[in-house]
Order: sequence, then C-alpha cells, then structure tokens
Amino acid sequence: MSYYDILLASIPVAMGIGLFTTLHPAVALHQGITIGSLLSMVVLVEALFRNPPTKPGGVEAAAIVLVSLGWLSAGFLYLL
Repeated sequence: MSYYDILLASIPVAMGIGLFTTLHPAVALHQGITIGSLLSMVVLVEALFRNPPTKPGGVEAAAIVLVSLGWLSAGFLYLL
C-alpha cells in the first residue's frame, strides 16, 4: 500500500469525522459536512501540492491553488 493509497483512503474517513461531529447537539448537519470537506481538502492539498506524484507546471499549479482557495473560502462563508 503506497502513500497515495493511504491519502485516498483518508478522504472518506475525514468526511466520516465531519458527520460524526453532527452527533453534538450544537453542530448542524451542514456544518459537519463542511468540517469533513475541509479536512478532506487538507488531505488533497497534501497529495497535490506538498507532496505531488509529479512536478506540475507553473500555470497548472496556479490554477489548482486558485480553485482550492475558492472552495475553501466558499466553505468558510457557508459556516458564517
């Protein structure tokens, strides 16, 4: 089992952690899903940017970073 297999397996685990937080009465379902999504995004950033399987070009990396920041800001705005 490779490093990237473990990362891919941890994405559903992160979503499960987010759903598990909805058991607390102060956390709504949409907030738990957002928490799980943010945790999953941390795993994806690790796999795609911090330790990528191949070196991306400058334009592709910039586009991926912009899209990731857009999803992150959408998640934070949704929590407000």
